[in-house]
Amino acid sequence: RPSFTIQDLIGLVTTGDEKDATSNIGKYLRALESAGYLIKMQKRLPGTALTSNGFARWRLDPEIDTGTEAPVWRMSKGTIYDPNNGKEITLLPVKSVRE
Repeated sequence: RPSFTIQDLIGLVTTGDEKDATSNIGKYLRALESAGYLIKMQKRLPGTALTSNGFARWRLDPEIDTGTEAPVWRMSKGTIYDPNNGKEITLLPVKSVRE
């Protein structure tokens, strides 16, 4: 998919035994965004609740495609380790939203 939401990923990566899959996936996506792997898109998908701000969407940064293995978020170190190239990236504050 060109873009995706947390809800898109839940059905792909969860087993149903997780305590808070939505929160955990969101934290991982924000870490990947901070490392530059993902771009948060400005336009959200419509939400299901009347007062919802909608669902945030991300897309892969086409300039950063290092391989098929998922980057590893090392929360305690504040880094993302990429097993495809062996590099460890220090997380930076998330930049402004791009479309």
